[in-house]
Amino acid sequence: MNDHILEMRSITKRYPGVVALQDVSLTVREGQIHAICGENGAGKSTLMKVLSGVEPSGTYEGQIVFRDQPVDFASINDSEAEGIVIIHQELALIPHLSVAENIFLGNEQSRGGIISWHETNARASELMARVGLDENPVTPVGFLGVGKQQLVEIAKALSKNVRLLILDEPTAALNDDDSEHLLGLIRGLRDEGVTSIIISHKLGEIASIADATTIIRDGRTIETIDMLSGTVVGGEAGPSAAEEPVTSAEDEATAEAAGYTTGAIDADEPTTEDPTPRPAADAGTSTDRTAPEPTAEATTEPTTDGTSATDAPADEPAAADTTPSLISAGGPGSRAASRARRPSLIPRIIKGMVGRDIDNLFPERHAEIGEEILRIEDWNVTHPTQPDRIVVDGASLHVRAGEVVGIAGLMGAGRTELAMSVFGQSYGREISGTVSMHGKPVRMRTVADAIDHGIAYVSEDRKRYGLNLIQDIRTNVTSAALKKVASGGWINTNEEIAVAERYRSSLNIKTPTVLSTVGQLSGGNQQKVVLSKWLFTEPEVLILDEPTRGVDVGAKYEIYTIVNELAEAGKAIIVISSELPEVMGLSDRIYTLSAGRITGEVAAADATQERLMELMTMERE
Repeated sequence: MNDHILEMRSITKRYPGVVALQDVSLTVREGQIHAICGENGAGKSTLMKVLSGVEPSGTYEGQIVFRDQPVDFASINDSEAEGIVIIHQELALIPHLSVAENIFLGNEQSRGGIISWHETNARASELMARVGLDENPVTPVGFLGVGKQQLVEIAKALSKNVRLLILDEPTAALNDDDSEHLLGLIRGLRDEGVTSIIISHKLGEIASIADATTIIRDGRTIETIDMLSGTVVGGEAGPSAAEEPVTSAEDEATAEAAGYTTGAIDADEPTTEDPTPRPAADAGTSTDRTAPEPTAEATTEPTTDGTSATDAPADEPAAADTTPSLISAGGPGSRAASRARRPSLIPRIIKGMVGRDIDNLFPERHAEIGEEILRIEDWNVTHPTQPDRIVVDGASLHVRAGEVVGIAGLMGAGRTELAMSVFGQSYGREISGTVSMHGKPVRMRTVADAIDHGIAYVSEDRKRYGLNLIQDIRTNVTSAALKKVASGGWINTNEEIAVAERYRSSLNIKTPTVLSTVGQLSGGNQQKVVLSKWLFTEPEVLILDEPTRGVDVGAKYEIYTIVNELAEAGKAIIVISSELPEVMGLSDRIYTLSAGRITGEVAAADATQERLMELMTMERE
């Protein structure tokens, strides 16, 4: 028996008119954390669907060998029976059911056909303790934040005696603390012998946690890198026996210039930095990577039985305190402590993903700033359901033609609340203050008013607020300005197609036709469709809220280029981002926000992460 728990050999998967995977091979060693990297649309998720039985045997070519035995999975139930469990980026939880009910959904703890709720809650408490989830098992999942919901999914996997855990973008929607907690849990699972496959765009996290990384591009395996030794061990780049070193002095210099610490990293201090370059002097500053949500987490609302969601009822079992937690602060003990991660591998990974070197992730722009277009003065907003909570407090800012203004703030600072309340009062209550366009006050009580005054808002949550996922590209692109393609109350579909084709070409939306369903596109291409929709309204002011969330490195560069082109065309642009390097790399000026208040205004040339973080954490005097 070899030490490989999984071998996927020459996997080819075809859809009508598209070859999604072409002769892809993947080998995963038992007890390791194996990362898979690639641009959106590269085939990563499709490969995992093949492995997990979502794409059943017979719909693809090639062979899967799991624990030395060829396997043919007809459904996801078959793969789970063998101990292969996948956690998708879109979590498969039912918000109105309790944590315990979600953990054992489809795997109910029953006797004689009757569910034993005592056993269900008791076993759930044990699993929750293992993953470090300090909640009552009867708490509805909808009362939990997304970080804790991820832990519920992992507890659910552990209940199925998982041997191979697949996590698709597990930290994409998490803040730094939740991300580090989750990564520590994955390390702890590795200590217990659970093998993990992680798909992630956060290359800093990959460098900190992965034992090996496989790069996929355009449906093909490019190479697999041993992250501990820094050598190529498989793929098109070279045979495993060659063990080609993948870093050079140039890579070390590139990583250093991008703000990464080259050489060894102490495994007890794992980095979770995103790979976006930043000044080397600012490296290591921790930043929040999750934008604030419009509503607060209702973690203390009553449950269906009338008790508080945070207080265990007397007749329900409490969390099993004696159950050892899997959380590991560093690598897997002595093994990881002696073999550190190497951030200098990141340039090589990026090159493999995009097929070219990216020396500077932010394209150059020569700003020609014109007259003031938008001014916001003394803007105040209260929470929509908590009238005593002020979410935006006396904020004032302005943006000029051809200028990119960044807004930086930690989670809960009020960034999204500020943007949405300005955009036609689409968030909040008791909104007051003044919005002026070209020096004249304007009233925008609805989204339609905002559009008519030349303001567009690209939401941080494109799937919920930005797109109709079951409609095609054509319909989405024209949806915010239907009057422009209608006559006499009838929509001209030929004109719609022409408009969508124009944006497909200019924004390089990768799709064979504008009649393709938006939900089938990659994240980067979905974001381009959202941008197309709002550009079709011909705005003067464009507010971009987390414009590259869930977008790969190559697509990020394309979006940055689009932002620069819009600024050069005279648009006034506001960029909200949880990633300080992104704010600094795109902006001409940066406002910082803390507890709903503007705490500083810094020219991009004078901005450092330390300075911005100081302003972002400034408390009320």
